[in-house]
Amino acid sequence: MQRILTFCLSLAVAVSFAQVASSQTVGNGVPTTQAGQLPSQPAQLGQPAAVNAQPGLVAPPFQLSPVEQQFVDQILQMWEDSSSKIKTFDCRFERWEYDPVFGPGGDTPMIKSEGQLTYSKPDKGSFKIEKISRYKPKDPNVAPQPADWVLQKHEVGEHWVCDGNAVFEYKHEKKQLVVQPLPL
Repeated sequence: MQRILTFCLSLAVAVSFAQVASSQTVGNGVPTTQAGQLPSQPAQLGQPAAVNAQPGLVAPPFQLSPVEQQFVDQILQMWEDSSSKIKTFDCRFERWEYDPVFGPGGDTPMIKSEGQLTYSKPDKGSFKIEKISRYKPKDPNVAPQPADWVLQKHEVGEHWVCDGNAVFEYKHEKKQLVVQPLPL
């Protein structure tokens, strides 16, 4: 289960890095436009800077200063220390999925799912999506409203279970149980 928790953590970190990568900056955190030039107007707080990069031009890689790297290492060590004390964990969650091609765009998620995550030390746990709602706006010319996400009563979400020896993935659409043995 530690691997599942690590996977969930990795996913959260990947999303965070994707958000950081989408707002390109130079080393000191200042947003850039083409070829690393500073923009004429600063980006709004919490909004990615407008990037007018030419096709084929790659932005500079994301780099931390030695002080920032030390701070990140300290945070990760504190997180590891506090996580090692967890014996059991049970929580409800909501997952929002965005689709830049077929979705509504912007900051509006295409799918909102609700589920439960459980963990028991050292390596048992489960991840289950229990409710799935898809974005279907009543009026596309109006800002998204809570009623625009329609509950999909017959749609079955992801379900993963780990018993310490293997991870079991229930693929409902194919009526399959996929077993991934864990390395010893």
